[in-house]
Amino acid sequence: MDVARRKRLTQRALTDLEEVVLDVLHEAGVPLRGWEISKRIDIPVSKFVSVRYPLVYGVLESLACKGLVYQPMYDIAEYSWGLTEKATERMKE
Repeated sequence: MDVARRKRLTQRALTDLEEVVLDVLHEAGVPLRGWEISKRIDIPVSKFVSVRYPLVYGVLESLACKGLVYQPMYDIAEYSWGLTEKATERMKE
């Protein structure tokens, strides 16, 4: 498999995972913890690294860099993730 094809496939997979995570947060209507998101999209816990759900956390970090999710620091555990206004507007399109 050539490098360009690998990159295309990886980017497409990341984009799909981002959309699924955004959908889960939108449907929930409230911030969720990473493990709750993982459970809802059926991604298993990792037995090999210190972060239990590294794939979902990587996706959340990517979405945070794009300004689509944030970690609220009130009323809920600080490790929960919610949609930003930018993401909410995007979901309406």
